[in-house]
Amino acid sequence: MFSWFVAPLLTKSTLVKLLLIITSASRFLWSGSDTLAWVKASVSAPPPKEVQSPKQLGLRDTARLVATSASRFLRSRTATNEPPPVEQLRSKMPSSKLALRDTARRLRACLSGDDINIENYVSATSDFISGVESFGDFTSRGVDDARQNLKRVSQASGGRIKSMRALLLSELSKGALRPGGGPASRSAAEALQWSRLNLSLWVEIFREHCRTRASLPEATRHGFKRTLARYLDRFSRAAFNAASKGTPDWDEIRKRTHLGCHHGVCSEAALARELGHIVKDVEPVIHRMTELQKSLGLEDPRTP
Repeated sequence: MFSWFVAPLLTKSTLVKLLLIITSASRFLWSGSDTLAWVKASVSAPPPKEVQSPKQLGLRDTARLVATSASRFLRSRTATNEPPPVEQLRSKMPSSKLALRDTARRLRACLSGDDINIENYVSATSDFISGVESFGDFTSRGVDDARQNLKRVSQASGGRIKSMRALLLSELSKGALRPGGGPASRSAAEALQWSRLNLSLWVEIFREHCRTRASLPEATRHGFKRTLARYLDRFSRAAFNAASKGTPDWDEIRKRTHLGCHHGVCSEAALARELGHIVKDVEPVIHRMTELQKSLGLEDPRTP
């Protein structure tokens, strides 16, 4: 039908040119080249070997060739627009955009005998907080506070003090001990305590999910109760619990971070394993920091 309709309207040379353009367009769409490459190909590419010259073809035969090329072009374009199989999509998914487990190992490496390497702690905790930030906007307030605390610790150490014990002793010499016990307000000792409590919150959130498979909002409320709640007034506790209801669940976190995904395959069991490894690596650091601050009287009296 196409050849019989077009043949009376086009000359033989025009039909051949049209054939070349359709062939080049098909090659362009198949290969993914840019538009400029397609235009260049349609102008300069030699005729395909299977196409005879205009002198060897009648007008009707030329029209048939154009119709055949158009049909092939449309079929090839339809094929390229079909979505790839699910297996291909899964195989191309990155195994993990967020390497929280690697950061947790770095935190564990901050342990130095019965002390903490404070420089490495600040660096590793900063990376850990950046990882948590990728969970979503709901972490922004805690992330900002954590960064401010780390900044105070860095300023106090001045790049000279490498040991947490040495830093706390320096704080004592500056009068950082409150009369009733615990760190003075806005001191580096207080910043260390709150930095540790921020880590503790996430350790407890992860632990609760590993233990009960709790949703992220539920695990967050549980983690808050076990860590930060005792240091805050009733109004602040109520505000936190109300805000936690807007926390997304683990499925959303997995989409953003690929936690619990390996070689493109994600599962609840893999998420629990990964979170469990983070808890195992970070928990000893938290215990050591608590012991150091208690030993020098620079721990909040409300800490059990």
